[in-house]
Amino acid sequence: MRCIDCTEPATHRRRCERHHREYERRPAVQVRRARARRRAERHDAAARLRRIIERKTKAWCDWCLGNFAVADVDIDHVRPLSMGGTDTDGNVQVLCHGCHQLKTSTEFGRSAL
Repeated sequence: MRCIDCTEPATHRRRCERHHREYERRPAVQVRRARARRRAERHDAAARLRRIIERKTKAWCDWCLGNFAVADVDIDHVRPLSMGGTDTDGNVQVLCHGCHQLKTSTEFGRSAL
């Protein structure tokens, strides 16, 4: 396949290496990519909750209500994204590793470990 801007072989999205670099440096492309990154950060509830938890020394599990060190908890989607859940604040929770493993194995039909 040839580059859409010249006759060199295309290596990146129908452009040769040189034209791909030029395309990536265009202000409109950089603005669009920055906007997409900001949008993703704004709508990423799991990452937001993870940042809040990492600022603390302890966190409690929403299932067993135990108090755990931050390293011993996971951020979980109440309804998994793969099952139609959303990445919103109302669909994320903090679970200890044991409860997270139990919940995941129950949701996806595997026997509890």
